Amino acid sequence: MPSLKQIQQAFKLHLMAGDPAIGDAIVGTQEMPSTRRLDVYVNAYYVRLIEALRSDYTALAALLGDDEFARICGDYVRAYPSHYFSLRWFGQYLPLFLRTSGEPDSDLLAELATFEWAFVDAFDAPDVALADESAAASVPFDAWPALCIEFHPSLRTVELHWNSLEIWKAARASTALPQPQRAVDAVICLIWRPQLLSQFQMLDADEAAALAAARDGADFAAMCEALSDWHDDDAALAVRAASLLKTWLAAGMIQHLHT
Repeated sequence: MPSLKQIQQAFKLHLMAGDPAIGDAIVGTQEMPSTRRLDVYVNAYYVRLIEALRSDYTALAALLGDDEFARICGDYVRAYPSHYFSLRWFGQYLPLFLRTSGEPDSDLLAELATFEWAFVDAFDAPDVALADESAAASVPFDAWPALCIEFHPSLRTVELHWNSLEIWKAARASTALPQPQRAVDAVICLIWRPQLLSQFQMLDADEAAALAAARDGADFAAMCEALSDWHDDDAALAVRAASLLKTWLAAGMIQHLHT
């Protein structure tokens, strides 16, 4: 008689790899053979995982359609079986899976999935106290060059080469999705969650560069330097950098300023 642990392990192997050994431990009837009983649980398991993915990737599901989304998710479940008690993290590798899957339009699908997962990540980020404009006002004048910014932990940026944002908006509004279209130039979308609602905005090229530098640990002087490709006057650089800092503080993107 196999132990409970052995039965559980055999059932897991059947779910993940189709191993038939668990069939010996399942009692069947004429109306419900053991194989059919097993199929009920296997199908329910995969349906539950696919529905979890659908809740995280609603725009991707809308773009692909039910059957194609279910097929791709089934392949993903087999390639990246769940290793967590919670389904929160189950879908984290779907963008990578899509990028390397060889599916038609895999770069579009991976980008849209990356965009949607950034929202999931931002929403679940830790709550922290936010700095406001008084934090900048209290910085001594001679300390500004060495000023560094610690951003809210929910902050994410996604580089978009397709009209993924428009597809996502349409899916959220349950309206007709636009035809996928590749952009002439890539744009950066910023996602963060200052309170209970995730926010997003498209970034101008100079703001994207300054934000990337600051997130990498650059001080205010180096952040100004990152803006030099767009502003060649020192005074204009400082004004633009200060304006961006003020905007980020007002939008709830910053938790701490330090030197």
